[in-house]
Amino acid sequence: MEIDTRRLIGVTQARQQLSSLLDDVAEGKPFHLMRENTVIAHLVPARALIVNNSNLESTLVLSVILKTAQRFAQEVIERGYCASPGDDIGRVLGWLWDCDRDKAVRHLAQFVTELSHTLTDQQYSAPTFHQLWDSLSTSLGVSLSDAGIDDFESYARQHLADYDSNLFSASELAGGPLPSRVDDPWPSARGAGHTKRRWCHLEAGQMIPDPTVHQVLPSVDQWFRIDHIDGATAVLRRPDGSESQVTVDDVATWMPVCSTTPYRWGYDQS
Repeated sequence: MEIDTRRLIGVTQARQQLSSLLDDVAEGKPFHLMRENTVIAHLVPARALIVNNSNLESTLVLSVILKTAQRFAQEVIERGYCASPGDDIGRVLGWLWDCDRDKAVRHLAQFVTELSHTLTDQQYSAPTFHQLWDSLSTSLGVSLSDAGIDDFESYARQHLADYDSNLFSASELAGGPLPSRVDDPWPSARGAGHTKRRWCHLEAGQMIPDPTVHQVLPSVDQWFRIDHIDGATAVLRRPDGSESQVTVDDVATWMPVCSTTPYRWGYDQS
């Protein structure tokens, strides 16, 4: 249950004021009973909506988590991790965090699993933890304080692997770098970042950075649009309208990618 700090009351005080306290509860004001600085029980109105059925809880929570993950995956494909998954997922995970931290992390793992599957089923890379949390922390801001979000992140890093050890590497969860890979010459995305796709799965119309300049991700306004791609060779259009033809050595190489042309892409600033 979400704790309202204005309605915290010690057990001793509650005993002394029980009659008036129950009158307030009957009028719709919940209270949280405390013993030794810990909330041990709640007094709630008779008509308060209390979810104490595990099947109903899973139905309600998963209906938000799964739909949000599927929608957010499409946004990631189009624009990268530049937006949050939305307020609904923030409210649900924030509520779970206030009630039961382990449940919150378990449902977070379900969200990541659905997001990852939706992306990888379309040949896009799964999110890194940095990408996930940078986006999700904005959503959590509707229900948790900055300190609460930091606590959630720390707990998630420690316990996500308890529910699925394949979501993120142990090094990544510990705050370390991602393992380097021969087929991915681009730096691990930080901040908003973008999803990636192997060269052989790229499509005409998608946006990619200059394939000849590894390790540097320019502003997305400076990316190239794929006009045509056939095997290892692609015709790319620069923001100034000129074209270049590029051939890669390995079509299995991962490339940062987005599917929506940036608003100012190709804008002549001269």
